[in-house]
Amino acid sequence: FRQEWDPNARIIVTASVPDVVDAGSERVEASYKSSASVDAEGIYSERKRRTPERLDYTLAPNADGEWRITEAPPGIVLLNQNFRSLFKSYTLYFYDDTLSRLVPDVRWFDAQQTAMTRIARALVNGPAPWLAEGNVVSAIPSDVTLLGAVTVEGDVADVDFSSVLSSASPERYSRMLLQLTESFADFESITSVTMSITGVPIDQDLPPEDAVVVNRQVTSTPLVYKGGELGFLSGVNVTASPETAALQGALASLAPQKGAYSSAGDVASFVTPNGVFTTPIAVPDPLLVDARPGPLAMSLDSWGYTWTGSTDGSGLRATDVDDRQHSWLEPAENVGATGYRAIAVSRDGARLAVLENSSVGVRVAVMAIEREPSTNRPIGLGNPLILEPGGTSPIDLAWVDETSLAVLAAGGEGGV
Repeated sequence: FRQEWDPNARIIVTASVPDVVDAGSERVEASYKSSASVDAEGIYSERKRRTPERLDYTLAPNADGEWRITEAPPGIVLLNQNFRSLFKSYTLYFYDDTLSRLVPDVRWFDAQQTAMTRIARALVNGPAPWLAEGNVVSAIPSDVTLLGAVTVEGDVADVDFSSVLSSASPERYSRMLLQLTESFADFESITSVTMSITGVPIDQDLPPEDAVVVNRQVTSTPLVYKGGELGFLSGVNVTASPETAALQGALASLAPQKGAYSSAGDVASFVTPNGVFTTPIAVPDPLLVDARPGPLAMSLDSWGYTWTGSTDGSGLRATDVDDRQHSWLEPAENVGATGYRAIAVSRDGARLAVLENSSVGVRVAVMAIEREPSTNRPIGLGNPLILEPGGTSPIDLAWVDETSLAVLAAGGEGGV
């Protein structure tokens, strides 16, 4: 039976040792309460409720009178501490539908040599379903297959693909190479990646640095509005730039409470007592884009769209700096959201995190953003991943890096 059984089909993570009982002359039952699971593609899912589950095993004696398993469910069961020591998270990379920005996708694989092959196979199979809802794609054509395991010689990893890849363009090859290189970055012993087609190497370079946004860096110096001055904070001093000096005059009458500026540094948006305003930074001209009753949540994405949400349950809105393009958006599956306390678009512009009110309390939801190809205007949201934040009263949230969220919350004893 070991030839049929697939240990990689799924991983069930449990907090306690399963309760194993004799269920008859040739059957054994293992009962457990799972806290999480990982599927065959390495996608991790938490279980909100630890309900009892059961696995059934059939056994038979061999010629020596020893009992052996003849039937078993695919996958393995691991205690949480064993899972954390045997498996690790890897950040895989896919693309937005323009193939101009990398989008991270976290997977869990065993921390052995097979992890590299499983990563390559996952890249061939495509992004997690929730990301695919936002038109996140792989540069590897869908009809291409991986041939065998990833091989490593010295510090070079080689990935061998089927002959179908021969018809791809050089630009596609370069995007694939970048996708593989960035996805193997967690392996410190690997310094470069090569690709082959049925064993024949492809001579291909990475795309030019300005062709793909790999991981947008954010300055560690915050832009602040303090005592009527707008500028970059250093210690206790606010230092204006030519751009912020022009913008400062436009803010004087707005009394901003919260602000953001785009990654390209060309658009700024502000929450004020009278609603949310957005403006070009070079030639400030504040435009009111959302006047719903407050409090309003706001985020500015990498395409210059200002996202706003209200606690009144009237949905999310995305507006460009000229107010020519705006969209009302709701998650594809609205699972009880009654309003939004905070919203944050990821730096790649492909994912939206929200702090939402619901019938069961305040929770974090993350979903993919679908955009119109010609304008990058947000036109839809995917099904939300629901996360349970710590603390008793979540207040705000932000992307710490490309795969991590921070939640500001009041603790059980009143601390923050």
